[in-house]
Amino acid sequence: MYEKTDFEEFYFYRDFDPWLPESVTISSVTVKSINKETGTDESASMISDAAPYGTPANKARWKIKAGTSGKTYTVKVQITCSDGQKLESRMEWKVL
Repeated sequence: MYEKTDFEEFYFYRDFDPWLPESVTISSVTVKSINKETGTDESASMISDAAPYGTPANKARWKIKAGTSGKTYTVKVQITCSDGQKLESRMEWKVL
């Protein structure tokens, strides 16, 4: 589980290179932040600037921000690859 304060805003990266065949890159990135307690999608206030990153583009990058102190969120990172593959990674973030 990752932790952040409700004040912090920073870029975070997820490396998908181990799951991508050689010469396959990330074409698009979608990141969602779901409140674990309520199931509410809070992406609009917590996630911005999601995009492929790197040369070659084998990482997903986004800015994580805000959140409610004391709450835990499931962050879903969904990518579409240059060969049509779709992959998802999930992680938990606790806002301190």
